Amino acid sequence: MKMRIYKLFAAALLVLLCVNLLPGAACAAAADSGSASIPLEINRTGGIPRPTVYGVVIEAVEPSNPMPLNPARTYSDDAKTDPFKAADVFSIAYNEPGVYRYTVRQLAQYSTLTNMRYDARIWRVTVSVSYDDNGRLTAVPTIRENESAPKADGIVFNNSYDPTFGFKELTVKKVWDDDGYKSRPTSVKIQLLHNGRVYDTVTLNARNEWTYTWPRLLFDGDNTVTIRGR
Repeated sequence: MKMRIYKLFAAALLVLLCVNLLPGAACAAAADSGSASIPLEINRTGGIPRPTVYGVVIEAVEPSNPMPLNPARTYSDDAKTDPFKAADVFSIAYNEPGVYRYTVRQLAQYSTLTNMRYDARIWRVTVSVSYDDNGRLTAVPTIRENESAPKADGIVFNNSYDPTFGFKELTVKKVWDDDGYKSRPTSVKIQLLHNGRVYDTVTLNARNEWTYTWPRLLFDGDNTVTIRGR
């Protein structure tokens, strides 16, 4: 109880000093404002064939939460530095006590390199705002990779370029050797297996000229892709 009275007295004294010494707008900012700094780091390993851009956005869990300037930001990678690193800080100002929650993620629309493994983690940030012993607002951010993860010093996205990884096109074509088509069936089924499991089954026939193309298959250097006729 005594501590609460002291805080209220300190806050009232600060307001009184502001009214007499500072302009109105500056007084309000000095008397009742606190800010949180949320560090951000974006990394890329593996040499990339051309420049690219990484996008990051911080979003409020509650729509009324204060937000930083430019909550959606981009960072250019000129492909000349390996490894690449970009550092930034989200600064958010607060005018009243409370608990404010945010998420931070990379923006998929900037994923211009199909062979890039983009870090898809969604970081959680909780900012606790309260009055200190001098009656000033203080904002303390807590950063976690997920709800159950330990506290982190900052938000980190680790991207890596791997030529064996990414969306690629794969075409299958049935070539006949049947001595003049005497025993050719009207169609054949082709299975695409991913790590031994059937991923897709297609039918080849004269109408599609005995060929089929999978336009966007996700290939990984650790995976095995097999085509099997039935």
